[in-house]
Amino acid sequence: MAPRYVPPVSLALAGQADRYVNGLTDYRLGNEESWVLLISDALKFAAQQSRVFADNIVRLQSAWSEKAGHPRPQSASKKLIDLLPTHPVIDIHTAQSVTGLEREACRLAVLRLEKAGVLREITLSRRNRAWETVGLFDLLDNFERLLGPLNRTPKHTRR
Repeated sequence: MAPRYVPPVSLALAGQADRYVNGLTDYRLGNEESWVLLISDALKFAAQQSRVFADNIVRLQSAWSEKAGHPRPQSASKKLIDLLPTHPVIDIHTAQSVTGLEREACRLAVLRLEKAGVLREITLSRRNRAWETVGLFDLLDNFERLLGPLNRTPKHTRR
């Protein structure tokens, strides 16, 4: 996972502000071990929670596939479902660019996924339409809430 993803160590450290400040003080006073333990604990926690987050994304993709009627492996809908975690907001041009498929195939796939409840349109006009993935931003908010400081993490919102 690490070659493609850096665990959010800074967020994990921010969730332990008192320990972080004490660790800096200890380091300044020559107790490097305290600082190294703090960083290694934060890295381990961030990596573990990142793995949980990745597993949750896989489960969400499975739910999307089920909602979409288990599209065929080579279908535009399946290709989009596979790519949505890295493109949580998408338009037809982006869908075409990331899948390498024809514009019409992408347009139809996006509309199918919208009808299935996998995508939700976020634009108001019929021009320059864009969609967001349903559920992915909730996973991300929960992940940040878990890692970060209690008083500064995203508040849960319902749309």
